[in-house]
Amino acid sequence: MTGWRFWFSGRFESEVRPSIEKRIEAGAVLFRAGARCHAVALVRAGEIELLADRDGHPVRVATRGRGSFVGDDEALGDGVWHRTARALRRSRVEMLPRDVYIERYAACPADAVTPAPTGAVARLLPASPESAAALPAAGIDITDLPFTIGRAPGERDATIPRQNAFLLRERRPYRLSRCQFVVVALPDGIGLSDPGSRLGTFIDGRRLGPDPLPLQAHESVDIEAGGRHSPFRFKLGIG
Repeated sequence: MTGWRFWFSGRFESEVRPSIEKRIEAGAVLFRAGARCHAVALVRAGEIELLADRDGHPVRVATRGRGSFVGDDEALGDGVWHRTARALRRSRVEMLPRDVYIERYAACPADAVTPAPTGAVARLLPASPESAAALPAAGIDITDLPFTIGRAPGERDATIPRQNAFLLRERRPYRLSRCQFVVVALPDGIGLSDPGSRLGTFIDGRRLGPDPLPLQAHESVDIEAGGRHSPFRFKLGIG
């Protein structure tokens, strides 16, 4: 850490709230797994990696670059860091207290999305009673990517929007993570990735990782979200 600087953000002229700019060197930890999450980091410059524990070893599951948030799911969820955030290179982040982040996030327009490649449309279908209770029988078409499937916020955060996402209500003990798996655009089609969910996502019995799994046109895959034998099962077909 090499410097701090105060910024001010106000939703109303009479209500000005501070945020803190933080400069961190490559290799420095921004947040550590297991700690309480009181703030969200907006990456202003540089790059942050998210690390998950795999058999006692840190494994990179995602990266966040300029303009990305780090800690948004944790701030809107149970308030505990599930992954360690570390600077890949010298970076600058704006630290937003949770309530300031919610004010800004709720006021933001829809996140920028990319249309799926021409002729490639994904359809998410229910494949279990739990997913059928949340999805129409005909499924939903996914045409703007990335598209996130995960667990919905708790009741206290029910009004917080999540753009371009399908979020399922679930009771404790949770099987689903906030970001369980993501339908992503690839140069020549559509893919699936799991950026680091707690219990994993399985595609036709194989565990999905952070690197996108390419899907072929007219292909259909079976998805278990939230670990093996999870009640949240889907089919994803590519048109």
